[in-house]
Parts: sequence; C-alpha cells; structure tokens
Amino acid sequence: MDLTVAIISYNTKDLLEKCLKSVNEAKSSVSLEIVVVDNNSADGSVGMVREKYPEAKIFENQDNLGFAKGCNQAIKKAAGNYVLLLNSDTEIVEGCFDVLHDFMNSHENAGAVGPKILNFDGSVQYSCRDFPSFADATVHAFLGAFFPSNPFSKRYKRVERNHESDQEVDWISGAALCLRKEAVESIGCFDEHYYMYVEDMDLCYRLRQKDWGIYYNPKAKVYHHIGQSSKQMSSKMMIEHQKSIYRFYSKLYKDKPWRHLKFLIGIGLFFRGLLLIFASLVKRSRNDERRTPNVERKKSGNA
Repeated sequence: MDLTVAIISYNTKDLLEKCLKSVNEAKSSVSLEIVVVDNNSADGSVGMVREKYPEAKIFENQDNLGFAKGCNQAIKKAAGNYVLLLNSDTEIVEGCFDVLHDFMNSHENAGAVGPKILNFDGSVQYSCRDFPSFADATVHAFLGAFFPSNPFSKRYKRVERNHESDQEVDWISGAALCLRKEAVESIGCFDEHYYMYVEDMDLCYRLRQKDWGIYYNPKAKVYHHIGQSSKQMSSKMMIEHQKSIYRFYSKLYKDKPWRHLKFLIGIGLFFRGLLLIFASLVKRSRNDERRTPNVERKKSGNA
C-alpha cells in the first residue's frame, strides 16, 4: 500500500462526508486505503461512513480521546508506507496524493511533508512555520489572537515568506500532514500528553531532533474549514490550548535561560486563556444581539 489517508473525526458528519467525497474523487496513481478514527461522535458520523463509504476502515472510540491519540491509532493501523493525516473539515484537491507520494519517494530524509492549505475563498492558511524565538512566541501568544498583524506573529507565521515553492521548514500543521510511517514510529509517534493543539509542532520538533526533514510542498493543495471540531467545546479547547503551549514551551526552552521564567509563563497563559474565553463570550453575546432584532421583526410581521 502506497498511502494511508487517515481522518480524525468528532461530530462533523457533514464535513466528514465532504472530506471523504473529495478523497474518492481525487484521481491518483497511488494505491490508497482510507482510515477514519471517530472520537465518539454523537451526530451519526459512524453510520454515514459505514453506509456511504464501506471501503473505509473505521475505528469507533467510546470516548473523545483527542487528536494525538486518534492520530496514533491511525498510524499504528496504517498499511501505507506514508500516512496522510487529515482533519475531517478538509477537502482534497486533485493531484494532492500523487504530489505528496512522489515527494516522499524522492526525498529519503523526509519525515513529513505538508501541502499548501487554503481557505475556501482561495487565500492561504499559514500552515508551515518556524519554531519561534522566545520573544516571538511570547508576543504572539498574548497579542496574536487580538492583533494578528503584529510583526512578531507575522514572523512566527512566516506571513511574508514565499509560499509558492518547495522548502524545508521547522514544522507543518497537522490539519493536513503526510508522514513517513518509519520515521514517526521511530520517535514513538505523537506525544499523547497533548489532547489537542501543538501536538503537530511537537512531533515535527522530535523528528528534526532525529535528523528527519520537514518539508512544505505547495503543488499539493488542501482546503480547510478551521476549527470545526474544537469550536464545539470552545472554552474547554481554549484551556487545552494553553496547556499544550506550556508543555511545548517547556520542551523547546528546557536548555535555555528562559526556562527560569517557566512559572511566569504558566501564569501568563492561564490569564491568556481567561481573556480568550471572555472575548469569545462577548463576541457570542454580540452575535446574539444582532440576531434578536431580526427574530422580533419576523414575529411582528407575522402578527
């Protein structure tokens, strides 16, 4: 088997169906298998897969194990030499499988390669990034969500870099990430202490420590709806995000002077999480207020 396409899913039935449809419709010369890991969805996702895509292997978890554990399940069960991990809210563009497969075949040191990830309006999602300096990481963590155009966040996201050519990078987004099974198994797969977020950065970091290359190839393309699973438990996911950032910072800077600021970073991330939750609640309240007058006008018109 050349390539295993592994989709991690949680309560995204309609998007998962679109994802699977795009996988089936993307013509390819490589031999494929499709694996779906379902993290205890309650929306009929499993039934839909079994009914409409019986060729897919589905692993039905009895709990939401998180992204890292779901990925590890798929990797361990994969028959392919390479494993393309996909979020369930992605859609494949034709040619993607061949490009990624051929790239891995021609780059024996490649532990991972990521495609160009696009928003559905055609704009680029900045999916290939550098490991941040302490200054960039700190400022991005606290300003990135509120002032995304600040220079620290732009540098971290490689906003002003070339996104149209093959290149080696530090890490690739796990929304669409093609892995050499041999390489990822050699480092013990994903760190399952991460429930969601940052596990992709951590994996690439450990691959690079073992001299595996991490690459970006824009000739392969994938569309992505951002955050369709995580937004269902937004406050919990915001907390998990802070925990994941703290865990990775602890690894990245364990031999640097910044390690002495670990306690302060933890406190800062705690308050960052509270601030993000508050901002989310305010945004939700404002959206509700905008919808309320429309509902009242409809009622008045019916009366």
